[in-house]
Amino acid sequence: MLSNASDTLHSLMAQGRLIRMPGAYDGLSARMAQMAGFQGVAFPGMRCRPV
Repeated sequence: MLSNASDTLHSLMAQGRLIRMPGAYDGLSARMAQMAGFQGVAFPGMRCRPV
């Protein structure tokens, strides 16, 4: 298992495939993206973070 979000993101990027990450403005919208099956969430003004 990967140790943190950074390792997870680097692993996803290393696959060379498109990573679809919707924007989320709060915890609820991030949870909804996770439940919808997205591999990560982008927070405006912050770094992207896998879920």
